[in-house]
Amino acid sequence: MLRLEGLTKRYRGAELALEGVDLEVPAGRERLLGWIDEADVLVSSHPADRLEALGLAPDQLSARNPGLV
Repeated sequence: MLRLEGLTKRYRGAELALEGVDLEVPAGRERLLGWIDEADVLVSSHPADRLEALGLAPDQLSARNPGLV
């Protein structure tokens, strides 16, 4: 797992907060779902079938946040 906790980066005028989570543990998935509730965009390097196996399939995430891209 990549840990970038507390790191903030400026990119083209936007401030991005970067933080790693372990999706293999329930607490990590819950943390991600908390971010999903407020997110506009999700970018993931995980294959779709892997996210689906973790209960994080695109349709599940869209149901939680309909505006998510």
